[in-house]
Amino acid sequence: MEKLRTLKGKKICILGGFGFFGSHLAERLEKDNIVTLVGRNLRTNIFSETKNLFFQKQDITKISFIEYLKKSDFDMIIHLAGTAAVWPSLEDPTSDFMVNAASTLRILECLSRKKNKPLFVYGSTIAVYGKINRKLVETDPPTPVSPYGTSKLTADLYTQIFATLPPERALSTLILRYSSAYGPRQKKLFIYDLMQKHHESLSTQNSVVLQGTGEQKRDLNYISNHVDATIQAIEMMPLKGEILNIGSGVGHKIINIAEQIQRFFPGAPAIKRTMVKRKGDAQQLVYDIQKLHKIEYKPIISLEKGLLKTSRWFKKEKLKEKFRDQKKTAVSVILPTYNERDIVGKTINKVDSLLKEITNSYEIIVIDDTSPDGTANLVKGLQRKYANLRLVVNPEKKGLGYAHKVGLLEGKGEVLCLMDADGSPDENTLIDFMYGILFGKADLMIGSRYIENSEVYGLSKKKKLASRVMNLFISGVLQTKLNDNSHSYRAISKHAFDKVKDKLQENQHPEFCLELTHLCQKQGLLVVEAPTTFTERDAGETKVPILKSGIRTFKKIMEMKFK
Repeated sequence: MEKLRTLKGKKICILGGFGFFGSHLAERLEKDNIVTLVGRNLRTNIFSETKNLFFQKQDITKISFIEYLKKSDFDMIIHLAGTAAVWPSLEDPTSDFMVNAASTLRILECLSRKKNKPLFVYGSTIAVYGKINRKLVETDPPTPVSPYGTSKLTADLYTQIFATLPPERALSTLILRYSSAYGPRQKKLFIYDLMQKHHESLSTQNSVVLQGTGEQKRDLNYISNHVDATIQAIEMMPLKGEILNIGSGVGHKIINIAEQIQRFFPGAPAIKRTMVKRKGDAQQLVYDIQKLHKIEYKPIISLEKGLLKTSRWFKKEKLKEKFRDQKKTAVSVILPTYNERDIVGKTINKVDSLLKEITNSYEIIVIDDTSPDGTANLVKGLQRKYANLRLVVNPEKKGLGYAHKVGLLEGKGEVLCLMDADGSPDENTLIDFMYGILFGKADLMIGSRYIENSEVYGLSKKKKLASRVMNLFISGVLQTKLNDNSHSYRAISKHAFDKVKDKLQENQHPEFCLELTHLCQKQGLLVVEAPTTFTERDAGETKVPILKSGIRTFKKIMEMKFK
């Protein structure tokens, strides 16, 4: 299917551009267009790049905004402003109508009288359909059950009508009916509220309570999916008052969503449900997105991946708050190196970029095993660029396990993280480590390659099979209840390490990590896995001989089992 138009080099105005969805859409569109954002509150600090962004403080319900529109010259207006939830409309339906319906009518009337008429895209909602307990299609008759759904439907109808006016007054319009979106920067509504409740439950140990049965199904779509679909629809759809449903096309039970979120908060208590059906609460709000498929679009980010991304943003925000005035070292990231000159700089940069978003109280410690390729000299040079970078050089080659132990003993942070320097670990897992130890109940956390939301790239089938078999064997023999026992990407609290460090004898890898896990579990400390993405190194080569290491590991397992 060919594009009918392209969003490149256009002058675009986004009403509600500082809101959750509007700001994400603006970030994407500003790369190729001139974008003006309109809102009552100018939240310019949320944007990292503003070269092609312009800001207008306006209230769409005011006549002064209509005067602004009369003088403007835009190729397209994307209307995302207005109320965004059902419950406030029940308290004040008149205000809800004025914001959603009346203001939209005034905007349409103003644009229809302009000589150069911009394209008009209206952001509507799944709430216009009401209680139709099956997958919703665009031809379903709207039967809203709330003032919010009614006011949005009214705006939909006005948008359609203005596409049918005589040619001198007609506008090119498109109505996009969105399901619920979620993602970074959304500090309200269902997903954020659930994460906030889980966060609070870690300290109070009060159960998270779901209103209702939890069996209601909802179509939740990650924010980047909404953005992608919006751009695709504008470029591919005829603008003649067409309606398009935008969502994931998948109905997820609220209780299942809550349980998935709970996995990201180790130590949170069990979820409870009131089991009382709420008045006006539809049992199912889910889209059939066949029409969306016809314009060659499918959602890319699954619910599971979207929740992981959102939870890490949420945790970063909480960690920032915690570290705002902290003086002592919050986290130490330990990077063992041996002949890693070609890759260690990239790894240091990734880790430093992430940590400085969260706190100033961190350190990155490179433990170099006397690399003959000059890795240590490279790191010394990088210390001029990275103020929080430390270097420790072992007097002779001792191996990875020994470097791990040296790093843990050297680290000053409340959280001590072991991370390969070869580029294979996903630095974002550090967020889970810090949050799980500082807010959760975890003492030791392992970046697991073999749990939900984990991914492994570039590893040969032989290596992947050997790793899985070994980990299944370890779990079976030592009863660790872990999926990934051998991965060295892990973090331990300073408090927990102090409890076990004098008992640590092993200096080999991966036996050192096995022993660390074993000692923590024997002490009754909580060991938790966090999902991670593992990418096989793209520079250098592994220093761990698989066969020799496997034999040593087998012996170590037997020793720990029967000693």
